[in-house]
Amino acid sequence: SIDNLKTRSMLTAANRCRHIRAGQVDYSDKTSNAGQALRFWRAAASRRAGYLKMHPMKWTQLKQDAGITISTRPLSLEDLWMKVKAARKKYLEHKKNHRQCRLDYLKEKFPEKDRLRIIRIEAQRRQGLVVRSINGKLKTGAVSEVIDSTGKRCTGKDDVERATIDGNKDKYCQSTATPPMTDPFLSDFGYTGDTAAADEVLQGTYVPDPAMDPHLKDFLQHCKRPPGVPVDPPCPKVVTTEDHRLGWKKAKERTQAGMSGLDFSMFKANALDPQLCALDASSRNIAYSTGFVYGRWKHGLNAMLIKKAGNFWVNKLRTILLLEADQNMNYKKLSRDVMWFAELVDLIAPENYGGRKDHRSVELSLNLRLTNDLLRLKRRAAILASTDAQGCFDRIVHAIAFLCLKRLGLPSAPIQSMITAIQTMTHYVRTAFGDSADSYGGNDTLPPLMGLLQGNGAAGTGWQAISSVLVEMLKTAGFGLELWSAISQEAIKLACFQFVDDGTLIQGGPRPDSTGEEVYAGM
Repeated sequence: SIDNLKTRSMLTAANRCRHIRAGQVDYSDKTSNAGQALRFWRAAASRRAGYLKMHPMKWTQLKQDAGITISTRPLSLEDLWMKVKAARKKYLEHKKNHRQCRLDYLKEKFPEKDRLRIIRIEAQRRQGLVVRSINGKLKTGAVSEVIDSTGKRCTGKDDVERATIDGNKDKYCQSTATPPMTDPFLSDFGYTGDTAAADEVLQGTYVPDPAMDPHLKDFLQHCKRPPGVPVDPPCPKVVTTEDHRLGWKKAKERTQAGMSGLDFSMFKANALDPQLCALDASSRNIAYSTGFVYGRWKHGLNAMLIKKAGNFWVNKLRTILLLEADQNMNYKKLSRDVMWFAELVDLIAPENYGGRKDHRSVELSLNLRLTNDLLRLKRRAAILASTDAQGCFDRIVHAIAFLCLKRLGLPSAPIQSMITAIQTMTHYVRTAFGDSADSYGGNDTLPPLMGLLQGNGAAGTGWQAISSVLVEMLKTAGFGLELWSAISQEAIKLACFQFVDDGTLIQGGPRPDSTGEEVYAGM
């Protein structure tokens, strides 16, 4: 296929690139010039010996960079190797004193104020590197041993991989027996949610089966498309070349990617070339606008990390899914597009702070503290409950995510591309022993694995869309707290203070003078 051909071409080009590992020697004119001279004389000797072929323009550029003015033609091969030896000796002398050379360079090139600032920053970087090395922060956190669900400690490669595979299977099957994964909901919505029943839910005309779970019925009623969302919302439906270029401009080069070998640096480099940028954008647009899934997008790598030092229970490990770089970039675009429109028409519950622009966790904590102060000032009774939606990303049912994202105005195609990729994905695990040969998932005979998976750029937005519906359910059911704000003099109603999966539920009484017993009875 075209995608396979493009993948092989990018990998071949990357293998031919020179990989520079800089940072061991501080930069200065002395070390740089000595290094350039060494490279030139080494190239000259190798060229004369027949080991190296070099284009004349590259030879001229290399000679200019090294500051060499003499001609190499009168020199014999032995003379050239003597030049290499002398250049190497000079470079090693400067390299040995590279710190002092750096200070001399800064003193010569920069005024005192800027020089002191640069010296202070570089010293802090070196000190931080030493501290991280002492504290073990330079380690990846990959697991070399685990404790499986039976309590057995696994230390060998095969045992660790088998235990982590079984643990991840259980993690992504936690929602299998829930009402959205069983009949009658499953008969109407399937595993993906892209059915005629979904359109009826969004229009508010869906009539649920009497046997359906009552809480699920209530949830579907709140999934109705809000009045401010048109049937054909203005959310972008395509990936333009400019979208692609800007997306990769902000991406970090060292971010790890999937199993194909195509990393972020390759796509960042492609984005700098107009033709390659347009090619990559067209490839992404096919999947985004049609719901198509490339073959390499159906292979994921689960990086197993230790959440808490010393805790090796397999169900306490953090599973980060490494997706293909361009695949995850599509999911990040999905997230940006839907959040842009949802914020534009005010569809996100104000109680939700996580994953939103201009919303910080410290502001949520401040609002909670101010609410508590207001309750004490007015001597009002209320109940607060700190909650944690454990494994919320891993428990999300895809049909529910489809409904909630469609409710916010997102087109069906990008959602289906993401859901299909997850449900058909073959998962491998990465531990301290490397990548496993065994895998799980991708089996059509079993119910597909659920969850939007940590590492997915749209997982946070999916949970944001679902939790906004849940907050509206709480308010409609009469839960929450009604207050008169002290400064703005406005009536406010709050159901919770939520930051992604961590939240504080709050419940007040029906009257300002309600007692604690009455508040508790109202729950």
